[in-house]
Amino acid sequence: MRRSVAAEALLVAPLAGAAGLPPGYALARWWFGQLEEKGAIPGPVELSVSWIPLVVAVGAGLLTSLLAGLMAARRPARIPPGRALGEAAVERLRPGVIRTVLGVAALAGGIVMTGVAASASGDDAANAALGVVMLFMLAVALLGPLIARLCAWLIGLPLRAGPAPAHPASANSRANARRLASAITPIVLAMAFASTLVFMHTSQDHAGARQ
Repeated sequence: MRRSVAAEALLVAPLAGAAGLPPGYALARWWFGQLEEKGAIPGPVELSVSWIPLVVAVGAGLLTSLLAGLMAARRPARIPPGRALGEAAVERLRPGVIRTVLGVAALAGGIVMTGVAASASGDDAANAALGVVMLFMLAVALLGPLIARLCAWLIGLPLRAGPAPAHPASANSRANARRLASAITPIVLAMAFASTLVFMHTSQDHAGARQ
C-alpha cells in the first residue's frame, strides 16, 4: 500500500505541477498588470519569472504529496482490510495529536505576532504583518477539521430550526468535517494571501498620502 501511494504521488505530482505552470505564469502576468494599473506597484518594477521558482514549486508539490500520501497510508497499511474499510466509512472525530499541537502553536504564534505588529510602525510593522498572515494561514490549514466542525455547528443552528431537509444537511456537514475542511481551507488560504498582497500596498499608499 505504501509503495502504491508513493508511486502514484511520484507519477501524478510532476504532471500536475507541469500542468499548473502555464496558467500560473499567465495569472502572474495578469495579477501584476492589475496591481500596476491601480498604482500598487511602482512604474520601474517589472515582472521577471525565472526557472528557479518553477522548479521549486513543482519539487515542493512533489515532496508534499509524497509525504502526505505516506503519512495517510501509514495507519491503513497496519490494520486489517475489513477494519480499514469500516473506518473509511466514518470519519475520525479528532485530528491527530501532532497536527493539533502544531496548529495550536501556529495560532498562538499568530496572536503573539499580531501584538508585535500592532506595537511596531513603518517597515517593521509591515514585515511583522506578513508573519501574522503566514502563521494564521498555517493554523487554519492544520486546524481545518476543527474549524470546519465549529463553523458547521454555528451555521447549523438556523438550519436546525428550519424545515426537515435542513437537519440532515447540518448533521452531514458536522459528520464530514474533514471533507468540508479540504474544500474550504484552500479558499481561506487563497483569500488571506491575496488580501494581504492587495491591502498591504493600499494601506501603505494611504498612509503615505496622508503624511
